[in-house]
Amino acid sequence: MSDIYAATDGTAGGLGTESMPYDLDTALAAIVTGDRLIAMPGIYEQDTSIETAGVTVVGHYTGRASL
Repeated sequence: MSDIYAATDGTAGGLGTESMPYDLDTALAAIVTGDRLIAMPGIYEQDTSIETAGVTVVGHYTGRASL
């Protein structure tokens, strides 16, 4: 099981880590059964479909309000 991070300012060239996150589409393509996709705070303005069984998608709460 791995934690894969996505952020609104993440990139396809990231590492999927908290300090170097993927963009959401790259993160969704990288996850496999048993992984957790951790979505960093932000508004993800894109069409995305999650159809992978056995994958958990969670928000990353920082205790700060989003603007």
